[in-house]
Amino acid sequence: MAVLSWPYGLLKTTLKELTMNDYKTKRTPIHTYDLDRKPIVLVPLGGNIANGQHAKLLKKDYEELLSRGYSPNWCLMDDGSGRNQYVTLYDRMKENQVKVPRLIMSASTDQVIRYMDGNRLNLRRDNLHLQDRERHVTQIMEKKANAR
Repeated sequence: MAVLSWPYGLLKTTLKELTMNDYKTKRTPIHTYDLDRKPIVLVPLGGNIANGQHAKLLKKDYEELLSRGYSPNWCLMDDGSGRNQYVTLYDRMKENQVKVPRLIMSASTDQVIRYMDGNRLNLRRDNLHLQDRERHVTQIMEKKANAR
């Protein structure tokens, strides 16, 4: 185990070694099965706009995120326009909120996440699609041009 020295001779583990057990769960997730009988987790969301909503993802993806040390406490955020909402969690290493679908899909910075059913709370892998950011922008511009 790697350790850091702290004042008064105390030892503390590094941030990389912190796990889900180091977080206090604020809202209890619901473990259940989806219509296709696959095990899922409904994660209750915090934040001002959550209003009791849950994010849905496959159980194995949820467990993978926790095993990587991510927080079990998730929030629903928006981009300020009111149009785009997204699910985030706190990343201790980055000391910032990160988008959960990007973690699930291991998206790079030049990729965007598309939601096949349009539901941004459905974080099942079969609902998430990676798209090249440049192609995504091109599609948006074409759509705007055709709307005129």
